[in-house]
Amino acid sequence: MSHVNRFPRKIRDSSKGREWNCSFHSFGGALVWAAMRRQNPLALCLLMSFSLLGCRPEGAEEKALDNTETQAVVESTPTPVLAPVATPRRDWTEEAAHSALRAANPDYTGTASFGIVEGEIIAVEARACGLVDISPIGRMEPRALDLAENPLSNLEPLRGVAVLELYLEQTPVSDLGPLEGAPLTKLYLSNCPVEDIAPLRGAPLEEFNAIGTGISDLSPLEGMPLRMLWLTGAPVSDISPLASLSFLESLTIPQTSVVSIAPLANSGLQRLHIAETLVTDLSPVASMSLTRLIFSPNRIEQGIDVVRSAPFLRELGTSFEGRMPPGTFWDEYDRGAFL
Repeated sequence: MSHVNRFPRKIRDSSKGREWNCSFHSFGGALVWAAMRRQNPLALCLLMSFSLLGCRPEGAEEKALDNTETQAVVESTPTPVLAPVATPRRDWTEEAAHSALRAANPDYTGTASFGIVEGEIIAVEARACGLVDISPIGRMEPRALDLAENPLSNLEPLRGVAVLELYLEQTPVSDLGPLEGAPLTKLYLSNCPVEDIAPLRGAPLEEFNAIGTGISDLSPLEGMPLRMLWLTGAPVSDISPLASLSFLESLTIPQTSVVSIAPLANSGLQRLHIAETLVTDLSPVASMSLTRLIFSPNRIEQGIDVVRSAPFLRELGTSFEGRMPPGTFWDEYDRGAFL
């Protein structure tokens, strides 16, 4: 996966005036945490300002659930046992943060970025920085953390850290035990040798990227408020646990051993990618409101007529890169282009 800007909304470093990119999910969540846990006046002030300005989390432009639906989801979602939260250090400077990482990691490149507010580190972007020992980051207690493409494998320093967003793509991390109880809303694990996601059970995850992992059991995801889920190439065959995901909008499961999409019937799913799977029946699409469907037509035995008449579809294709309008797709299909 190519490098993306993890933290698109800007906040201001209070000590040096530098701008720091941080998503509202991370920063807003950090403000709530600071305001409620520590009664921090600055956090309360900023939180009120965000509310007055009408700032909303990513995806808030989508149609909101009504109160009844929201209450039903809240009641059905397992309550996570969150890790205890310690008072973080409040005298961090950028120089001190770099020094701490360098002392624990001889190969540290010195290219990490830090979001610092009132001496407290809110976010750390340390992608491909040569980090093996992240104990200094554990002491920083950031709410948003990008550690992708580092040779680290031990997450123990993050145990008890109330991290909201964590990016670990292309690292040798295999044990998620230290993340148990973390209030994670985003977790990216693509190409990590992770097999067991039991420690994530009950987490408030909204985005979970598990492309190229060894994950096969999805039951720990039951009841989560997930909106986006990627499982490309994972050894997954049973997606029945996903039937409980009331908020799921986008599901990407190509190159898996999934046989049936029946568990997704009557869901609110909008985008589904099932190319190169064992799925042969698309009949469940009749009870969905999909706007995008990517599949392998030459493997389908039932339900093509259902897809052809689906009223909400705006994109069809056999790959993400090959998406096209339905009219173009069916012209190609009728000419035998996908056989």
